[in-house]
Amino acid sequence: MRLLLVEDEPDAAAALAKGLREKTFAVDIAANGPGALHQLLVNTYDLVILDVLMPGMSGFQVCAEIRRSGQTMPVLMLTALDAVASRIEGLDCGADDYQIGRAHV
Repeated sequence: MRLLLVEDEPDAAAALAKGLREKTFAVDIAANGPGALHQLLVNTYDLVILDVLMPGMSGFQVCAEIRRSGQTMPVLMLTALDAVASRIEGLDCGADDYQIGRAHV
């Protein structure tokens, strides 16, 4: 399974990718929204794990653009934003799931 991990904090991205790779996932990393959208144009992914709080282009904007482009792979938002309004916004922009905190792999 090939994943795109979108995370602007290098240490967090490296730790998450390492854990996912240990579980035999193929992981590409994008450090920002435009980078993620470029990766999605040139590669095919089975899943996108998307941080919400990124400079320049939020994960909400990236997710909405993924859906506008017609891509249907699952999108998991992984964020520290725990307000109900943020969860609703994440799901409304097309995310399949919205997880608070950091994933444990």
